[in-house]
Amino acid sequence: MDVLAEIFQFYLASGRSCSPWTLTAVSRAFRATAFSTPRLWGHITITNKDPLCRWMNGSEQCNTLRRLQRALSRAAAIPLDIDINLRTETNLDAKLAERATKLLRTLLRTSSRWISLNIGDFWVWDFDYGRLEKDYRSLESLVITGTTPPGLIIAIHQSALNLTSLESKGLQITNFAVFSITWWSRLTTLSYKAHSRDDIATYRIRILDTIAQCTQLRKLTLSMGTLRFTAAEVAPFNSRSLPNLRKLYFINVNCVMLFKCPKLTHLSYETNHLMPARNITTLIHNTDEHRLKRLVYLKVESTFVGQYLAPLVAPNLRDLRITVSGTRRAEGLDGAFRKLWEERSEVLSPKFFQLKGMSLGVNVLKSALEKMEGLENLTMTDVKIAKTAFKNFAIKLKDKKRSILCPKLVTLDVDCSKLEAEEVEYILREVAESRRIAGIPLESLIYRNFQGTVDLCQS
Repeated sequence: MDVLAEIFQFYLASGRSCSPWTLTAVSRAFRATAFSTPRLWGHITITNKDPLCRWMNGSEQCNTLRRLQRALSRAAAIPLDIDINLRTETNLDAKLAERATKLLRTLLRTSSRWISLNIGDFWVWDFDYGRLEKDYRSLESLVITGTTPPGLIIAIHQSALNLTSLESKGLQITNFAVFSITWWSRLTTLSYKAHSRDDIATYRIRILDTIAQCTQLRKLTLSMGTLRFTAAEVAPFNSRSLPNLRKLYFINVNCVMLFKCPKLTHLSYETNHLMPARNITTLIHNTDEHRLKRLVYLKVESTFVGQYLAPLVAPNLRDLRITVSGTRRAEGLDGAFRKLWEERSEVLSPKFFQLKGMSLGVNVLKSALEKMEGLENLTMTDVKIAKTAFKNFAIKLKDKKRSILCPKLVTLDVDCSKLEAEEVEYILREVAESRRIAGIPLESLIYRNFQGTVDLCQS
């Protein structure tokens, strides 16, 4: 039975749609094992909605007190993963508010056993929020949103001494004013999605100052609403160090680097902005080899791809992914963006618009790749670039002075539906053949266009 219980554990870990209730319907033996294995039932959600089934999104859905009590009984005394998605806006439905209150009171009695807490929505009318001041000693992971009660945040700060992972979605940075430096320094994972009011200069600086306190961070995700950082704002932090950071993900952050990260292995820049905000440029800081000597993964998904690639020196980079995001939006202008385009059409020509970052210069790409001699995998999606750029990957045996671009390249994946298919395919076939003759063949050279996908190394 112990072996079967372990198999059930692997089954549940394979996907959020996998439910222990499915196991109970297979046979008597499966049913007995499932109900006698509490750790299968440790993920619980309280909600005031009527769920489609008992188990959704990897969690037991409890919308009544009876269901919650049964769920807690099956989980016995094991640590719990808790999701809260509970909202009663007014006193218009007294029964709904009463039911939500009972659910919360019952659940809060188990707070010392919570190892993760995910708050999607949290507001119960006429609830005594003083009851939130519980013991959260076991809590390791926390996801909070703009609806999270301040009292809960304070209580967790006071008692959650084992918390190492924090994800904040749309909660203003001022809500963390009570958090001590010691508390921040324990975090190993931080994901911060800025609130719209965080666009104030003072708050932007406070965000960076808070991150700088997280000296144990191994993974950081920073998502801003607009590209608003100025050179003066980020300059003081360019010399600050996050000595343990391995993975850094920027979304709508107009800076190539903000901190010194000597152990960085993963770096990503994404933006959904077609152009920088007025008078705000993409900030590029001096990044020497010592900062990025461990980097093995880089993703640039931005209309400003050239600016982000240019200063990066990463000789050990193995995986590079380049996407010029916003290209499709530029072709099909709609809504507010179409209105903006029409208003500025007289002073902003399509040609000028493309030069603002829609294309990637051949020389920029080549100079960047020459610094990435360890590159093994290169993926280019929707990149508007001259077809001659791909000729740089071909090897000319007669030209002994010509350096081999990306000599360790194993896979090349090109998705450029905007280019003329026949010419690009011809050039890429030349690349594959020349490398094969030179004795350093590619394992895979994928070319995608509107007609389909082909591996030029296999065809």
